[in-house]
Amino acid sequence: MNDTSSQIGLRQWIWRGFMQSALIPLVLVETILIACYLLTNQAIRESQLDYLERNAVESLGVTAEQNSRIIQDQLTHISGVTHLFADMTAQALNTATGLSNETLSSTAEGALFSARDTGGAASFYSSIIPADKQDLLKVGKLSSLDPLMRSLKEHEPMVASVYFNSWDSYNRIYPWIQANELYPPDMAIPSYNFYYLADAEHNPKREVRWTDVYLGKS
Repeated sequence: MNDTSSQIGLRQWIWRGFMQSALIPLVLVETILIACYLLTNQAIRESQLDYLERNAVESLGVTAEQNSRIIQDQLTHISGVTHLFADMTAQALNTATGLSNETLSSTAEGALFSARDTGGAASFYSSIIPADKQDLLKVGKLSSLDPLMRSLKEHEPMVASVYFNSWDSYNRIYPWIQANELYPPDMAIPSYNFYYLADAEHNPKREVRWTDVYLGKS
């Protein structure tokens, strides 16, 4: 009986000593190591995310700046092409003879248009201008611009079409289109934003103006 009690007491004493000297410190050390690992892993993860975010923002900024420079260069180039076309148009109106072998057809409403594609630009004169006031001499002079309009369209990838519009609702456009089917016969060109936003009132310095889609005045 005493021997058994002595053995149990000895075991308890050994177990208590083991718990105090080995097991509890080991558990504490393991717990601290796991906590350190988790905290360190979280810190590293947050640091990596911050780095990736900063790197992405910086890369996006660099890419955006590069693309904006490319677009700006393209727009500057197109502005130069527009100035060239404007200068050549003014020269044609001032110096060309006005002779043209272009044949224009007439709609029932009195609008003039080029009925077939002969390789040049399409011509359209709105019926909003009476037949006796339509400036056919101007039409003939502007026909001399067809080679230039063709060249600009063929050699400038950003150019979809080249056209001239006047205050009396005359339109000349390349490539050729079936203008009498696409335009209303009484089209009033000065009512469209691509025209009136560049007039003397809205653009006194006669600079290049960028406009939205074609909207007529309400």
